[in-house]
Amino acid sequence: MRPHVETIPYSRLSRRFARFFVAWRDGDPRAAEFLPSAPSDPHAFKVAAESRAGGRYPRMDLADALSARHRELGSPPPVLASIEALRCPDTLCVLAGQQPLLAGGPLFVAFKAMTALALARDLEGRLGVRCIPLFWNHSDDHDIAEVDCLGVPDGEGRCRFIRAGFPADRRPIRDLEDDARLAEVRAALVAVLPETPHRDAVIQLVNSTRDARPAGWFTRILTRWFGEEGLVVFEPGWFARQSAPVLARALESPGLVAEAVDSGGRALAAAGFPRLLPDPGAGIFLHEGGGRCRVEWTGDRLAWPGGEEALPAMLRRLADRPSDFSPGAALRPVVQDALFPSVATVAGPNEASYLAQLGPLYRRLGTVPAPVVPRISATILGPSIADAMEACHVSCETVLRGESFAPPLPDALGKCFAEARREVEAALDRLGRATVGWGAGLALNHGKTRERVLESIDIYARKVATASRRGGGDRCVEAIRSHLTPDGRMQEQVLSGLWLLAHLGVDGFAGLADVLDYRAAGHQVVSVRT
Repeated sequence: MRPHVETIPYSRLSRRFARFFVAWRDGDPRAAEFLPSAPSDPHAFKVAAESRAGGRYPRMDLADALSARHRELGSPPPVLASIEALRCPDTLCVLAGQQPLLAGGPLFVAFKAMTALALARDLEGRLGVRCIPLFWNHSDDHDIAEVDCLGVPDGEGRCRFIRAGFPADRRPIRDLEDDARLAEVRAALVAVLPETPHRDAVIQLVNSTRDARPAGWFTRILTRWFGEEGLVVFEPGWFARQSAPVLARALESPGLVAEAVDSGGRALAAAGFPRLLPDPGAGIFLHEGGGRCRVEWTGDRLAWPGGEEALPAMLRRLADRPSDFSPGAALRPVVQDALFPSVATVAGPNEASYLAQLGPLYRRLGTVPAPVVPRISATILGPSIADAMEACHVSCETVLRGESFAPPLPDALGKCFAEARREVEAALDRLGRATVGWGAGLALNHGKTRERVLESIDIYARKVATASRRGGGDRCVEAIRSHLTPDGRMQEQVLSGLWLLAHLGVDGFAGLADVLDYRAAGHQVVSVRT
């Protein structure tokens, strides 16, 4: 059975999404000034493709590095074919990316991969050139807290959070290595996976992609999951040498990155939108002493916690040891579009909002940004939750908007009480008729007895209704909220993608990818029957 899909406009869920993103997807011309291209604008992709034609990209170096790494990983042939296609001067790329998250992360990570794959296929047909899907594993990030959490529903529908307990230091995630902690995460995940026909396959996926590094595990899981469709996952450290010239250009003059980002932020604010990117400093990080240190300009020198250098010395260090450096959030997209012939960037709501702030930085560094395409955004309803919502007469939009709802007394129970009351009332009436003429006192007693008996049934019905709401109904409400808005957030931001894979299996998940549309102008709600 084909899953049922409905789309809720982002404007009706405005408290759940960034203000700029909602305006952009709603066609607000103020937002279009910052991100003019959307998935419905085919001309934008054609312009992007033409701007990449003949561009000087380090294709051979990139392909060599990717090929070596993915052969080492044992990646499937479609991945290797995508990598080889990158060598061709006409090949274009669709890029998505994410910090490495435990066990492949929440659903939105899978939605990013699905969007990149679908968009690459569509653009290949539309533009008539090879277009390969790439996924940038941002393992140079140091936000350990973001990595260290995975949500999985338990057997009662409550969301359980699995944490590795990594120390919250400033190490880049690429350097984080702890096989014992990750083994505990795998065991906890296996223990809470639902008993489904696909459970064993997911367990095999979890265990066969074992890696002592969370960043490596993330790469392996996504490659196993989406590699047969040609998705190429990579870490930025694989291309440190190729990225160095972009970082060097960003350091050409004091304050270049900060001034450009601030300019973009002020323009957003003037248009009525909040700026999401704070002061980026010099735009780069130095990996030193086991930590990832933000670099700042202090006059004409570059400083970080524990040291400082003049620009010439820093540039020599960058040339000699490029792996000691990584771009910050503002500079990373520029590096991406400078290295790869990217015809589209897949972005989540917050990412799209900060990309809107980067126009001045792209111009200062002489790089052309790729058109931005929003990733698929969706909530998945299984049969039991869909049935519970139907019984409560509540829509997905009501739940996502945070509006209150309560379960009614189950219809079958209400009918049972009504029928019992009618039968008892009829029996009492028969007794009254049978004793007519036996005295006025007895008739009065019958009337009072009849009233008390029927009142007792009504009281009992109210108590049962209260117990139903407390014992079953309230649990039903909580199960709905926990499934759609676990921890008060959108399902796609919390629940593990592997949890859904355990329910649907590979074929079912592929069917889900067929019905979700990256061009949809809203949040999609999918009801699936397994």
